[in-house]
Formats: sequence, C-alpha cells, structure tokens
Amino acid sequence: MKNNIDAAGILEVAKCPAEQVSSQSTKYPVFGNIIVGFEKVATEIVGQLVRGPDQLQIISIFGMPGIGKTTLANILYNDPSVVDRFDKRSWGVVSQTYNKKILLIEMLCSINHSKRETLENKAEESLAEKLYKSLKGCRYLIVIDDIWDINVWNDLERYFPNDRIGSRILFTTRNKEVGSEASPHSVINALPLLSDAECWKLLQGKVFEDGNCPQELPYIGKQIAKNCHGLPLAVVVIAAILSNMEKKEHLWQEVARNLSSHISDNPNKFMQILELSYEHLPNHLKPCFLYFGTFEEDDEIYVRGLISLWVAEGFIEKEEQKCLEDVALKYLMELIDRSLIIVHKRRPNGEVKTCKIHDLLHEMCSRIGEKMNFWKMVNYNEDDPPMFFSQVLIHRQHNCVNINWRESRIHSLPFGLRVRSVLFRCGHLVERSTIITSSFKVLRAFRFSRVPNDHHLIGIEHLVHLRYLIISFKLPPMESFHKLEYLRVYTNFKIEIPEILLTMLSLRHMHFPGGAYFSASCRQQASMVESFQISSNLQSISVIRIFDETDEKILRCLHNLRRLKGEVGSSLNYSFDSLKQLESLRLQSNVGVPSSSLITPPLNLKYLTLVNVHVSPKQMETIGRLEYLEVLKLQHVAFEGEQWDTNEGEFPQLKFLKLYDVQLAEWNALGDNFPTIQRLVLQNCYNLKNGIPPSFGGILTLQMIEVHWCTKAVELSTKQILEEQLDVGNEEFKVIISGPKSERKEQGECESEEQEESENEEITDEFMEH
Repeated sequence: MKNNIDAAGILEVAKCPAEQVSSQSTKYPVFGNIIVGFEKVATEIVGQLVRGPDQLQIISIFGMPGIGKTTLANILYNDPSVVDRFDKRSWGVVSQTYNKKILLIEMLCSINHSKRETLENKAEESLAEKLYKSLKGCRYLIVIDDIWDINVWNDLERYFPNDRIGSRILFTTRNKEVGSEASPHSVINALPLLSDAECWKLLQGKVFEDGNCPQELPYIGKQIAKNCHGLPLAVVVIAAILSNMEKKEHLWQEVARNLSSHISDNPNKFMQILELSYEHLPNHLKPCFLYFGTFEEDDEIYVRGLISLWVAEGFIEKEEQKCLEDVALKYLMELIDRSLIIVHKRRPNGEVKTCKIHDLLHEMCSRIGEKMNFWKMVNYNEDDPPMFFSQVLIHRQHNCVNINWRESRIHSLPFGLRVRSVLFRCGHLVERSTIITSSFKVLRAFRFSRVPNDHHLIGIEHLVHLRYLIISFKLPPMESFHKLEYLRVYTNFKIEIPEILLTMLSLRHMHFPGGAYFSASCRQQASMVESFQISSNLQSISVIRIFDETDEKILRCLHNLRRLKGEVGSSLNYSFDSLKQLESLRLQSNVGVPSSSLITPPLNLKYLTLVNVHVSPKQMETIGRLEYLEVLKLQHVAFEGEQWDTNEGEFPQLKFLKLYDVQLAEWNALGDNFPTIQRLVLQNCYNLKNGIPPSFGGILTLQMIEVHWCTKAVELSTKQILEEQLDVGNEEFKVIISGPKSERKEQGECESEEQEESENEEITDEFMEH
C-alpha cells in the first residue's frame, strides 16, 4: 500500500501496517519519539504496557477523530522498551466496517510474518485457531486500531489467551465506552486537544523541516495554529497547504482568513474521516448531534438549555422510570464519550455545565444539516426587502430555522409549514419591529430574546404546538399554549405569574431571570382555601419572590419541583421539606442586612446556596445532616456568634464547599466531618481567625483548596494542610492562594481557575439556552 502521508498524514496511518508506518515516522507530527502535546500521556501508557498486573489487561486510547490516536499508538508500538518487553506484537485495524477474516489475517501476518496469499485460502475458524496457538504461552501486545463497537471485542476476546504473564491489548477508539465495557480492569486514556503553543510547535515542525521560520511569519503562524483549536489533524492539513506555497506573510494571512474553507475544500482527505463518526451514530443520537450546527462556532453551550431544546424538538425517546431531561443528559454523555462534544465547564460536583463542539465538527454538522434540510441559517441584513424571509423558504421546508437578525425591521417571519423551530440570533436593533409568526403551523420551539421591550409579536397565540418559548418582553396570553414545556422571559421588570401557568400540565420549566411573583388571584385563592391544591408538573422555577406564608404555601403544592431559586424576605421560617423531589435550592435575601430566616430544606437536597441570610447553629446542624448534599455555597452569610461548630457525622456526601464573604471568626470541625469533600473554596473571609480546621489535612478525598483574599491564619492553615496531604501520599492535591499583593501558587498547584460567576450571572446562567 502506498504511504501517502502528506496533508492527510494522520488519516493514512490508520490504513497502513504498523511496521510500515514506523519507517515514515518523520512525516508524522512527532518530535523525537513523542507526538507534540502527548508527552505525558505517552509516558503513562508506556508504563501501563511494560509494568502493572500479570493478568491480561486492556488499555484504550480514546479521543475525537483527527486527534492522533493511531499515530500515538504506532509510536508506542515501536518504542524500544515496549519492543523489548513483549515476545510477540500484532497490529490490526477494525475501522467502521468490521471484517473478521481480514483482521485475523492482518494480525497473523504481523505475528508470524506469514504470507497473506496463504492465509486468504484458510477458513475463518482455522485462522482464529492459528492466532490463539501463536499467542499461547507468549507475552504479547495486540493493537486493535479504530475499534468502534464493543461487539467486535466480544467476538474476538476468546482468541487471546490469558496466561497471566503481562500480555496487553491496546485499543484506539472514538468511543470511551468500548474500553470501559471490555473489562472491569481496563485502563482508559483520554487524549486532550493541543494547546495553542503545541499547535504552533507542530505547525513549525511540519512546514519548516530545517526549523528556520522567517521572522515575519511567527505572528500570523501562531494565529493560524490557534485557529486549528487544538486538533492535530487540522494542523497537518493546513501545514500541507503552507508547505506548498511561498513563505510570504500576505499569503499566510490569506490562509488565516480562509482556514475553514482550506480544510473543507479537501473533503476526500479530511471531512470524510469526520463524517464516519456521524454515520456510525445510533439513530437516536443523530438529530441531537446535528442540532449543534444551529449554534455559532465557538459558542459555549449551556447543557440544561440544550437539553430543553432537544426535548421540545421531540428528539428524546421515553424510558421507563426516567424523565425526559435525564434521558437527554444520557444522550449528551454518549456524544461526549464518543469524542464528538467537548466538556467546557463542570459544576462543583463534576456534572457538565457547558459544552462546545470543535469548529471542524461544527462545519460537518452544518454541511450535513443543510444537505438533509435539517436546519437552515438565514442572514437578514438592513438592505434586504421586507418579504425576504418568505422568498427564502417558500420552496424548501426545514425542520429548524436559525435567523441572524441585525439592525433591521422585520414584518413577517419565513413561511414554513413544516418548520419546527425558529431561533433568532439578534444584533443591534435600532428601531421598533413588528413580528408576524402565524405562518408557522407546527412550530415547537421559538426563541426571540435579548431584544428591546418595544418589539411586538403578532399571531403568537396561534402557535398552539409550542413546547419551548423564550422571549424578552411581557408575557403574552397563555391560554392556547397547552403543550408548552419550557418558558423563559427576559425583562427588566418582575413578571406576574398568572394562575394558568401553575395549572398547565405540560409546563416543566419556568424561568424569569429578572424576577417574578405570584398574581393576586393565585395568592387570594391560596389564602382562602385551607387545602390549596395545584395540578402542576413544574420541575424548575426561578427567580420567584417568597415573601410571606402564602407564597410559601403555593410553592409547597408544586410537588414535582427539582430546582428552585427564590428571593426571600426577612423574619420568616421557610419550610420546603414537603418538596420530596427538590434537588437544588438557592435562596437569596435582597434586604440590606442578612435576614434572620430559618430554612428547613428537603431531605433529598443535593445542591444548596444561601445568599445574604443569617444562620443559627441549629440551622447549620440541619443542613449538615442532609444525607445527599453534595454542593454547599454560603455567600454573605452571617453565622450566629460568628462561630461554626460541626457535629459528629455531618456532611457525609459533601463534595464542594464555598464560603464567600461570610461573617465567621471561628470554624471548628471534627475528624469525621466532610469525609468525601473534594474541593474547598474560601473567598473574602476577612474575619476567620483560626483558619481552616486542621482535620482537613487527613481527608484523603480532598483534591483542591482555593483561598482568595482571606486572613493570614487561613493561608497558614492551608499550607499546613498541603504539607499533611503530601505526607500521606496525596501528590495530586492542589492549593491556590491569592491575596492583595499577588496571586501565589503553592506546590502541587495548578493554574488558577476563573472566578465563579457574579451573583446575577449565577442566577441566569443555570438555565441559559445558548
């Protein structure tokens, strides 16, 4: 086979026998024997191969297409320490279409140096028996490259003897689950995207073989490398283009401006390898993946908003004893495990908060989505005629229309009888617009947000199939929206919640970032009827004003609530223990001084945030006894007597604790408190005189302590905990300390993370749609 390792260098590796490939290693993105950016993971995998248990062990390398899995596996396969360790080595490629006989022949050829022509005449079972006998009693390394499905391994497993002498199976895969399902003792190695500096190093090595880069090119070269967004395959493709042109600054600037087109203009060498990932997706994941094409490149996508759109679109299949949102989250994790979606931010308990899609995969989604009429991007500019939208869509129907609207007046939306969602992306609107929506007969999702309040929607009451609605002006009449599931209203004033919203059986999520309050009729009915009942399936509501017992009484009737954000008054006991499904609770008082509220949280609570409230020892003991609490944030909280004493057995499942500007002078904790905590953050704790309790030094689950602008005692106690953690062998433990002079990092340290969002951002971003 011809080794055409140029613009598509990484692609061709997967098609060549490993021994052949090694002779061409100088053409890979490799410096010395290690791929740029993968030095650490390569060292770890070599250790896994040559050391570890005697039993047969499966080791997998997984990552997104084009990241260099096969190239890395090949370098490891030919590493001298690996070659010396194993009696026999074999390399086989599975790829998307699994052909068992061809795979067996490939492995036998590399093990026994048999002639392919002789093996091709043998039966499949005869080949399998020959493979087993060839490996029996030998310490072997088998590389199974590009394995997509665990069923392939289930079919092959019996042909690899386990003689407990240190043999290894090495997978490369795009699907994390292949490695984890193959064996409970398997080791999984994720390949990260390259940093901008690593991309530039790789680009230089590919373009300038002598290492001499003209002095006018590094600036624009670094920009090109940065725009590859960490994907080695993109760097290799662009490097091939740059290598075949004059090394002139203006030519490189042209490449930088048109980088995406340079890549997508090579579909045979590039896009096809990415499209294999889409084609191999199960049917239930394909529309969910294509939906990422409706976002702009580099968008940070909030998971909860994305899930709500998927549910509204009807992409999520019902599963017994699971709500649709939980099933949708499972779908997202499948896409992440298949290396198609990137985790961008996590919540304190480790759950995915926001995600991204690589630009090249986004380009693929756009291509496939538009080709299949799955969605349509419409750019509407100031010079376009009033009937522009109708002309765009009068002949072709699309499931989803994404409208980029900038500085224009629109009188009607696109005409589309089959369009199921319209998502506006609005620019700077300079004049009042009237929007006519009645042409959409089956519309499920409509987003028209972040626009001035003087824009009008006409005909929205006719959109009776709406499941998802986001607007930024006053609430329209809601009587016709019997199927509505998700409602979000952005305004600068508080929204009055009419009684109908509390009785809509389909409505599951209701969010008002600017605040909301129950209408007079709701409150009157609740106050007059002793056993007030509401037929509601609401799962989340924010930000609702809870100022008296009537508000609290209404909330206690929402038995399906899972997340609640409320603005509370002072001098009131709040009891939410009747909300058995409630998992996340955030209560904030907006009065000038901390309110003296007593909160009784539900027993199943996992996340609790209290802002600007007063807490007593009894209150903190109640919180500490919550069996499932994982995240606790106390912000501008006043402790009674400025003292916090934890009792035996408290906070058994807490993983994250944040104290921000709390009125606390003394904190005492027992050795068995916080047994599972992973991360502790103290910020602006100016009064804490005795520092962090020394018992944290013996908590082996602790991974990080962050201290920002706190007392000297807090800093000293943090350093003492660091020493104790390192003494007990917790070498991964990290400490970040910052103060008024400069930010300081201690040993075992990491780069400081961005500070968490401001309180207002924290209120809005949890249910952000895009």
